Amino acid sequence: YDLRHLMIGAEGTLGIITAAVLKLFPRPRAYATAMVAVPSVGAALRLLHRLQDETGGAVEAFEYMPRSFLAALLQRFPQMRPPFEKPYDVNVLVELGARAPRDVTPDATGAVPISVHLEAVLAGFYEEGLILDAVVAQSEAQRAEIWARREASAQILRVRRPVVENDIAVATDQMEELIARIQSVSQAIDSDIENTGVAHLGDGNLHYVGWPSRDDPALCRAVQEAVEREVIALGGSFSAEHGIGLSKLPAMAAHKDPAALAMMRAIKAAVDPNGIMNPGKLIPDQ
Repeated sequence: YDLRHLMIGAEGTLGIITAAVLKLFPRPRAYATAMVAVPSVGAALRLLHRLQDETGGAVEAFEYMPRSFLAALLQRFPQMRPPFEKPYDVNVLVELGARAPRDVTPDATGAVPISVHLEAVLAGFYEEGLILDAVVAQSEAQRAEIWARREASAQILRVRRPVVENDIAVATDQMEELIARIQSVSQAIDSDIENTGVAHLGDGNLHYVGWPSRDDPALCRAVQEAVEREVIALGGSFSAEHGIGLSKLPAMAAHKDPAALAMMRAIKAAVDPNGIMNPGKLIPDQ
């Protein structure tokens, strides 16, 4: 039994971690960062695979931002510039990282090879029709401006109320279908709901946000449960990267295998018989 791995994901319900050992990796010595507009989510995933092939697996980030997210961003932060002259439905933040001297040493004009390579690759994809538009950062300031849009997500997605949130994941080839299903089921419950969110597209991890038309807890829960059912139907997970805590206890009770929950309760009782380790979290009541 690997007791270390038993602690991972236990969210403090089995004990307190007092020390940790980290495995470090070299930080890239140069980045190439771009905003790219594509015809669809499926095209975005094809773009990811092609970029990985063209760059030897150098993709460090691949972040999905739909038109609805960028519209909400610009409404909340009007001082920010839109990424393109006209809006597109599917937008992706792409970042490559390089460590080899041949990829990071500027040439006589000051151009960094990894950025030059990204521009050339995207130009070829544009000619093929795989992408609709692209802007490659030419300085650290421009790179920071691109990242500022993605990093502002929490400030725009959660400040508006009422709000429905789901941290969910599916296989990457199911993401386009999931987004379409969410749009359908949420509007069937509330025809005036506004859907948005962002995604770590290369991981199949979607941070869905819905803004219902009225502040009704039952309505919000109905939307959240409908989204969870679509995720499960596609073989995905109702909890991707943010843990269970308290907010996802109903989902655990509804979707987790009863045998798995029984085993979790048995382990909890054996390791923490007095129930003092982060009580009430992770494992739903019977």
